[in-house]
Amino acid sequence: MLTSHIIRVAVEAALAEDAPYGDITCETTIPADETGSAHLTARENGVMSGIDVFAAAFAAQNPAVTVTAAIKDGERFQRGQILATVKGPVRDLLTAERIALNFTQRMSGIATMTAAFVDAVNAIYGDDYDGPVTRPRRYERTRIVDTRKTTPGLRPFEKYAVVCGGGHNHRYGLSDAVMMKDNHLAALAARGIRPEVKNTICFATRQRQESAAALADEVDAIVVIGGRNSSNTTRLADICAAACPRTHHVEAPEELDPSWFVGCESVGVTAGASTPEDQIAAIVERLEAL
Repeated sequence: MLTSHIIRVAVEAALAEDAPYGDITCETTIPADETGSAHLTARENGVMSGIDVFAAAFAAQNPAVTVTAAIKDGERFQRGQILATVKGPVRDLLTAERIALNFTQRMSGIATMTAAFVDAVNAIYGDDYDGPVTRPRRYERTRIVDTRKTTPGLRPFEKYAVVCGGGHNHRYGLSDAVMMKDNHLAALAARGIRPEVKNTICFATRQRQESAAALADEVDAIVVIGGRNSSNTTRLADICAAACPRTHHVEAPEELDPSWFVGCESVGVTAGASTPEDQIAAIVERLEAL
């Protein structure tokens, strides 16, 4: 999960790597008291990811720099569109700009590529949706998921970018789930072991899934609450979507979109087993207020 702490640590490390003893070019040529502004402008069409990381890079360089975003993560942009405006001491703008751009360009590139695959899948089903792609909408259909083949040290950023593009996170790391691949099977076969796969879903998990499926079959829309990196919650969303096409997987109250529930007489709510109670309560409260 991409948190403010992870962002701050990463951008501070990047700034230290790029200017360990200061920016000698700026210090030599730019007066310390000179201020200015600059725009982040798109050079091609795409999907935004990393606008908070962009702002954090400048804040880490100098808290006096202000960044005004004109777009949110997950929103599409057009070539020539202004995405953000930065104001502050020129020395700091020039020192931090490459770090800010390195993160944002990479993340937006991943989000844009992911969105292209998501759009291609949706087109197969005649989906004419042409708005923000901040989250997958068709759980009962084909999903685009990521892998662990991420840039070392940048996994939280790259997996977040996939979600911005409308994709899903698979395993975050090796500690999340058992996933035997060819090399594991080959190593076992060398010892004469042929694994027999059996259903290992615990009773409580199976009962939760069955209850969610029954609820989804009775309502017009259903909200599944829990982390997108949680395999159990993601599976719960898949099961619900099989019975109720208007299934929405959310992590926070602000993700709820009133348009999801237009024409609905009944809306169900379920959550992953590990989802905190306060998180569930906050989303239910927001849902009831819509």
